[in-house]
Amino acid sequence: MKLRVTGLHVDGKKGRLELAGCNLRCPYCVHTNLPFYTLTIDTIFERLEGIESIYVGGAEPLIQKRALIPLLRELGERGVYITLKTDGADSRALESVLPYVDRVVIELKGDLDDEIALKTLTGLDDKPLKRYIREFKRSIRLVKNKKTRLWIRVIPGFVNPINFRKMLEEIGEVEEIMLYQFLSDPSYDKPFGEHNMKPEWELVEELAVIALDFSSKVIQYGDNHEIKVRGV
Repeated sequence: MKLRVTGLHVDGKKGRLELAGCNLRCPYCVHTNLPFYTLTIDTIFERLEGIESIYVGGAEPLIQKRALIPLLRELGERGVYITLKTDGADSRALESVLPYVDRVVIELKGDLDDEIALKTLTGLDDKPLKRYIREFKRSIRLVKNKKTRLWIRVIPGFVNPINFRKMLEEIGEVEEIMLYQFLSDPSYDKPFGEHNMKPEWELVEELAVIALDFSSKVIQYGDNHEIKVRGV
């Protein structure tokens, strides 16, 4: 079995696997345009020999679940600590891999009740968008018993203190919340239309204070790779 891979890295006992392809069409995403290559899962096992933990991400790794499931199962049987990043758009695929995953990073795109904004943020039309919202809500319920980081991209015009609190009230408490300052690094964000503007760090600070009502650990990642951790 094979996986389409955009990156495979090992640093000591830690591994990082980035997979190609996505079920969303977010206009600011750089991952969907990255060149990829194909590796058998046997080759991946060989390159990851001896690791103790791995981060599996990419654009959306779960669209390759047929090959991903045996990979994660084998790594789990080897005692590897597995972190999976997902957009939550396919709850059934997520459910199928959760037995092998120790920690989940799930990205919240925006206010789940604001379909106009979500259409822009995800690039989806009406029917696929409604399915995405249903799937995301189910995915959030599925990961409640896992260590979970809620990952939020702070894009001007889409995330503000009022709708941010509402967004978190719908999600409920999670282990960690990470606030990412949009366009803090062009290699992570493509500019798109009138939204090509970096939010002020003060906005990220204000949102972090709100986030502490929903998580004991809040991480701010921003300009010049600045990282600030609040709470535990």
